[in-house]
Amino acid sequence: MKATAPGKIILSGEYAVLFGRPALMFAIDRHVETSINSGGVSGFQILLEAFNSHTATMLVELVRTKRRITARYRRYVQGDCDIRTVIRHPVELVEYALAKILELTKSALTCGLEVKIKSNLPVGYGFGSSAASIISLIGALNAYLKLRC
Repeated sequence: MKATAPGKIILSGEYAVLFGRPALMFAIDRHVETSINSGGVSGFQILLEAFNSHTATMLVELVRTKRRITARYRRYVQGDCDIRTVIRHPVELVEYALAKILELTKSALTCGLEVKIKSNLPVGYGFGSSAASIISLIGALNAYLKLRC
């Protein structure tokens, strides 16, 4: 299963949205693509091509990562740490999202998954690469979960 999501550019109002005001933005012709396959893997294999990162993990570890990130976020909200400490590496965002999606959908996967995320969006320049990554992950996982392993 594959899904793509575009990046974005905010033309005007980038900080206005923080105060509930509108912004003018549009999608750009650069995308993040997530593919999900089940063939021959155990647990979760996560490949982030933009970071040359490959991680192998099990569901129990995804749940632990989600709990750690949730705890870090609470500390951030309380003012005890900087926002950059909540997600320390891009793979943590993917692991958190996977755990959260599987929890919300009450999915009981009976096989492993390979999750490959590739992007032609620059990272860290305000093009929405993190959001596009998660949206494409949600789309691919949604399509996959409608199938049986």
